[in-house]
Amino acid sequence: MALAAGLGAPAAALSLPLRSIREWATCDETKDSAKEIAKAFAAAKNAAFALNVDCPVFAHIGSDIARPIFIDDKTTVIFSGTGKIVVDNLFIPAFVLANVSNVTLKNWRIQYSAVVPVNPRTGGYYNDGVFISSPSSAMTPQAGAFNDGTLRLWLSRNRGVKFADGAARGTPRWTGPVMSAAIFHFRGTTANVTVSGLKVFAPQDAGVDAFAPNVFSFNIGPKNNQTVTASSPIDATTSAIPSNLAFSDIDFDGTYMGFNGTVRNSTFAGVRSHRYGDLQTRSGGSPGGVGKWFAPPHLFYLNYDGAIADASLVTQSVSIVDVIDYGVRLGVARDKNDGGALSGNALSLKIGGFDILVDGYESHRPDSFLDLLQSEGVTIRNVKATYDSSFMNYIYPAIRFPGGSHPALPGYKNIALTSVSLADLAASTSVVPIRMSTVGVNSGVVVSDAAFSLNRWSASTLQDLMRSAALVKGSGHKISFVYNVVAPGTSAPASVASGLSGSMSWFLAVAPNATTVGGSALLTYAATGATVCRAGPTWSNGGKFSGGALVTSPLPAPAPYSLTCAGKDGSVGGSTVKVTYKLALPSN
Repeated sequence: MALAAGLGAPAAALSLPLRSIREWATCDETKDSAKEIAKAFAAAKNAAFALNVDCPVFAHIGSDIARPIFIDDKTTVIFSGTGKIVVDNLFIPAFVLANVSNVTLKNWRIQYSAVVPVNPRTGGYYNDGVFISSPSSAMTPQAGAFNDGTLRLWLSRNRGVKFADGAARGTPRWTGPVMSAAIFHFRGTTANVTVSGLKVFAPQDAGVDAFAPNVFSFNIGPKNNQTVTASSPIDATTSAIPSNLAFSDIDFDGTYMGFNGTVRNSTFAGVRSHRYGDLQTRSGGSPGGVGKWFAPPHLFYLNYDGAIADASLVTQSVSIVDVIDYGVRLGVARDKNDGGALSGNALSLKIGGFDILVDGYESHRPDSFLDLLQSEGVTIRNVKATYDSSFMNYIYPAIRFPGGSHPALPGYKNIALTSVSLADLAASTSVVPIRMSTVGVNSGVVVSDAAFSLNRWSASTLQDLMRSAALVKGSGHKISFVYNVVAPGTSAPASVASGLSGSMSWFLAVAPNATTVGGSALLTYAATGATVCRAGPTWSNGGKFSGGALVTSPLPAPAPYSLTCAGKDGSVGGSTVKVTYKLALPSN
């Protein structure tokens, strides 16, 4: 995996002479210095010097589309001492990187200070201090005005992009109000950007309504030196997505979205997330915004535009390593399981594309862990996660393969989910922790060394757990996971293994999975599409493909019980469950 190629700029950038932000802006986090900060950034472009933000300053952006600060080529901005920028952007970016390269952002401290309206019909926006009204039906009019006005004009003046007017009027591709709401808005051919040691936070007393809606958005955009019309194709000849980005030592505390959009050849390492939430009022009203218009937020949401057929404009060659999402949730879940429309939950990782590695990811969001969109060549390993299915009103699993929509990704191909430990903290649940894809053209899905813990399974039987691996559609899969649960109708704990290999599926269950020495446990099993199944090491299935057996042990130790089968298509697979035998406590 060739990632973040060509990122040799940081060492050279950090050797530039330093100039303090004090030369331009007032060191007062309550006095607006947005225009002065923009002038300082403009002066630092083309490696003129490294701008040192060494005191607190305020960039008042609000809903004024003339105020976003554009970061140009070869700009280096370093924070030191008490350096901090307070921003208050609402549905438009604070900082824009459009078709730029060789940018270094080091040790930034960004404080978000605004209350985000739940109603997207704001009635208008400002343009350099002048209020521009909009129809009452217009949603986030400032976001549209930024895209079709401010960004369009900047690309025309600075990157040679000619946008047609009149009936053929061209604009930068509209990527939505959530993407425009980012503190950092990346566009088009932006490449070779290094962001390290960054902290984005809301004040400690901020409510969930005052969290940053989006921190980083990665957006498709037009390439330089071309004419864009309303009918211009969106493909690799005309458009690009941000690439060769390197993020390290990143800390979020008080956000909705963290990283959002479409990228290539990029790395994310050492990410920490603390407080998070979903757009709503401070008291928990209108979760998701009025009409649930705001996209369900995630720490990572790296995806693709299903309306664009070109595979080169899909997220690919991405590495995400060493992430801890502490999952400190403010606010309520948006979906109530009350018969109303569903719009999604704020899980930690939502991702889809080509050639993706996630390695070392810890999440404690009650909203759950993962949505994997249709993808090819994805490895997710070394995961430790907890969630709470009751917080989500028993709607969503912790890991879901929901599909997606892209011509180059008709299903799931060559997917590996390994070394996963996941626990549902709900007192009781009826939601299976992992939901595999039941649609699409899928092949080569591997799930191994995966253990899911449930406090109690409230469904009337264990059948949903037993057959869950077999539900994935397609061929060439090798899937095996174990549920550790409390069996229905009893306080005795149970373990259920569910597996699939090729066209063969099986389950192996034991209850209880903990008993005293000399006590017994009941194994139940079944295999479909198998030609032979063998049991071991201390029990026998008698050559049968389904049935049950009582097992016991004279020794105080965990005892494994395995079932291995061969399928009619030549596939081989099996599972192991364990019973822990303990010495009986002496009676009084």
